[in-house]
Amino acid sequence: MAYLEYEVGGEHKEYALGTKDVIIGRGVEADLQFIEDAEMSRKHCLIMYRDPDFMLQDKGATNGTFLNDQLVGGSAIPLKDGDEIRIGKTFLTFRIGEKKS
Repeated sequence: MAYLEYEVGGEHKEYALGTKDVIIGRGVEADLQFIEDAEMSRKHCLIMYRDPDFMLQDKGATNGTFLNDQLVGGSAIPLKDGDEIRIGKTFLTFRIGEKKS
């Protein structure tokens, strides 16, 4: 279906996206948690599946959410293969297809 690629501590990681909404942040309530990124809000952004699209929405994060270097507002924006998402100091790449690993 779709997944996110990212690096943590120099290690390549992949996170599979399903049909449920995914909260990304550094807080314990985040589905995809980055506790080491102090610039990330506890609930930073949300990736939603709205058939047939995946959408990105900022959750009012202090430092904002960026999609391909453009600041994302409160509206949900459709994602396409290869889009780069920056939240805090963390970069994620949105991919369509099955995870590699």
